[in-house]
Amino acid sequence: MSGVSAKKAAAVAALIAGLGYLMLSGATVATQRAFVMMAVAFTAVLFDRPAITLRGLALAAVVVLAIRPVSLMDVGFQMSFAATAALVAGYEEVRRRRQARWAAAEQAGGRRRRAGRRGRMLRLAGLYLFGLIFTTIVAGSATTPYAAYHFNRVTPYGLLANLAAVPAMGLMIAPAAIAAGVLAPLGLEAPALWLMGEGIDWVLDVAHWVAGLPGAARPVPVAPAAVLPLISLGGLWLFLWRGRWRLAGLVGIAAALVLWAAPAPRPEVLIAPGGRLVGVLGPEGRALDHRRAQSFAARTWLRRDGDGATQREAAARPGLTRGKGWSSAVLSNGWRLEVVHGRKIPPGRIETLCRARTLLVMRYGPVHDGPCRYLGRAALARLGAVAVIVEGDGLRLVPARDRTRRRLWSRGGG
Repeated sequence: MSGVSAKKAAAVAALIAGLGYLMLSGATVATQRAFVMMAVAFTAVLFDRPAITLRGLALAAVVVLAIRPVSLMDVGFQMSFAATAALVAGYEEVRRRRQARWAAAEQAGGRRRRAGRRGRMLRLAGLYLFGLIFTTIVAGSATTPYAAYHFNRVTPYGLLANLAAVPAMGLMIAPAAIAAGVLAPLGLEAPALWLMGEGIDWVLDVAHWVAGLPGAARPVPVAPAAVLPLISLGGLWLFLWRGRWRLAGLVGIAAALVLWAAPAPRPEVLIAPGGRLVGVLGPEGRALDHRRAQSFAARTWLRRDGDGATQREAAARPGLTRGKGWSSAVLSNGWRLEVVHGRKIPPGRIETLCRARTLLVMRYGPVHDGPCRYLGRAALARLGAVAVIVEGDGLRLVPARDRTRRRLWSRGGG
């Protein structure tokens, strides 16, 4: 009677442990995705199949999308599957080339020389360093476009940070965490927790040091909508095909980068919900009319402009004339923007400002009909955030809520 395979027993134990962690964590979306990917890998082990392959990754993606189709638009889903696909394809290519080199050497009658103990140690150290650098470069290259697209910034020192921090994760933090879990029932976990804390402190110190380097985070303007599909399709073509055909995927990636080099034009005026903040593109970038109000909207606008300025800096820029409770600007096509924030509106104030070729925004303004484009309290409540696009001699207003109503699950959608 043959014994139980230790590898399969470990896979079953890992599946049970993973399921337990999934239940304890509340089964969040990110945890569900990680569990499905882990379950596919360990199930493959039970059936004597390779644990990590592109087919297994594709199966995991199908299961995740079947459970939660909206995950396709989630940056976590995109980045995790892009990194995993790139690593699997990259290491498969390394293994294929290595096997081809060994086969060529055997055909030539060569023999692999056995190295001594010192040589084996050096070889293992070299393999570890190669794996660390290769993994960082491949995974970083796969995830950088998605991070830049969604977060509008790139981190050029990622390789440096990983080279300094990842060894601490593998050699100190993870082993110490396992040891602490084993020793905790005996009350002997203190040394392991101390070692784990030292490793975590090292990782945090590295993160703070790298973040403090000049240019550690560089802003990137918002990309055209076609960029991400082109990069994704080009990457999939590069990963899935074999031979020279796979290089055609680089064409799609290159086309996406060319599109990104000429970023999509940004709206000249942005109005936050309720008219609580207004931003106008000026000679030095987007100028804001408040230094503190609507800070989240301000950060988002500046980030998508590829602008690294703070809200306070943007509020000091030219492009807007600011006063107590009001601001105004002249747009690129000659239209005027007039913004009134105060609750008390003097008699005749609306009629004075509401002129032809004027966009008048009044947070607390009543309903008004005049020669201007008027956004009062009721209109702002109905439209939500508004982007104002200059088109020739006129203005086009794009309300945020019009876009959300197009979704099938929204009221009035479809």
